[in-house]
Amino acid sequence: MSNIRFLKFYFGGEWSSRCKIYLPMNGLETLSDKLRYLHWHGYCLESLPSTFSAKFLVELAMPYSNLQKLWDGVQNLVNLKDINLGFCENLVEVPDFSMASNLKVLALPQCKSCVKFIHPYCLSLSFRFWI
Repeated sequence: MSNIRFLKFYFGGEWSSRCKIYLPMNGLETLSDKLRYLHWHGYCLESLPSTFSAKFLVELAMPYSNLQKLWDGVQNLVNLKDINLGFCENLVEVPDFSMASNLKVLALPQCKSCVKFIHPYCLSLSFRFWI
């Protein structure tokens, strides 16, 4: 699945933060570097794989996930337009989005642990941002 561009795990009906897909204890090894759209409702790990590259990503939606952070460091996010991490109650930090020049939406509703750790760059941008 190294060339996959669209990945969606969505759980309709009952909205819940309970993880529905079980991954190995050592985590997810990799995701395609060619992903344009990643929607994973209820992602059960604390972060994306350390090898994950968001270079081509246009939309990232991971509501109701167990995320504590997305990734470490700054990534080339020139294509990224929309991020939805709503109801990720364990999220404590968002990455530096200074390379996300096309970002239009950053949605963090009900990310109660994250309010104090919004990167200053995010607060200076003129896009739709809500917590």
